[in-house]
Amino acid sequence: MSRPTLRSALANLRAALALACDERDAARHERTLVVQERDEGRHQLTMLRRALVAPVAPPPHRERLPPTRTGTTRRFMLVRPPRPRCCPQCDHRWSEDGHEVRLYFTANTYADGRPGELFVHADQAGSFTSGVLDALAIMISLALQYGVPMDTIARKIIGTRFDPAGLTGDAEYRSCSSVLDLLGRWLRDRFGTPETET
Repeated sequence: MSRPTLRSALANLRAALALACDERDAARHERTLVVQERDEGRHQLTMLRRALVAPVAPPPHRERLPPTRTGTTRRFMLVRPPRPRCCPQCDHRWSEDGHEVRLYFTANTYADGRPGELFVHADQAGSFTSGVLDALAIMISLALQYGVPMDTIARKIIGTRFDPAGLTGDAEYRSCSSVLDLLGRWLRDRFGTPETET
């Protein structure tokens, strides 16, 4: 055999080997994909079986109040004393008048004494404040009717800070950091479970 023929035979052999290696790699990759798809199918089938066998949680139950209700109403007066003000630029001083806000908390109860409905009314409050307090009272009422404990609700709203806040002129609740703070403390003291000392 001459050298050019030998070279061309070697080149053909190399090309045939490369083609065989490529086919082997493609077949190996295809087998891997088939195994992965089969494993994914098994996983999805397992998850579907678990979903079908898993117990379904019952829908939440809302315990509505009877048409005739008993309740408790408590009146509070928030008094903000006049505060001196000062302009930081011109050092002009003036006094901001204090104001009073009357609050009425009404809690209607079930026959066993548990609270189930709440109303909050604020005199001399803007429409935004009144609307927010009404919405909050509705949300607390729904939470109570769906079984959320009063202690949990009170714990979440006690300590909130925003206006109107200040002195109440009440012997039990002398001051509050917000209307929600006052509401939470009243609800906790009136309807919460007594705390045990350890």
